[in-house]
Amino acid sequence: MTNAHTRIVYLIKSFGSSAALSGLNLGGVELNTAERAARRILATSPYRESACNILMQILEIQGNKAEALIAFEKIRALLKKELGVSLGSLLLEAHKKLLQK
Repeated sequence: MTNAHTRIVYLIKSFGSSAALSGLNLGGVELNTAERAARRILATSPYRESACNILMQILEIQGNKAEALIAFEKIRALLKKELGVSLGSLLLEAHKKLLQK
């Protein structure tokens, strides 16, 4: 992979993260856009915990708590199986908040 290609991939992922976060902050109909952006990021970067956190928040706001918990479990299992690591504190805290609601 060339430096230019690496940079383009990085910019696309950064834009996707920005779109997802912006849609989350705007709320309303933008939540659908944010959800699609977060899912696209996870499709290309399945280990990205920040995208999963955004997706979980979006799903919770949309009233899809079960789906948010499924997203959490998918990344938890993936990180454990593929990398042998545990989730970071950001997702663990998001999971805890979901369970308390």
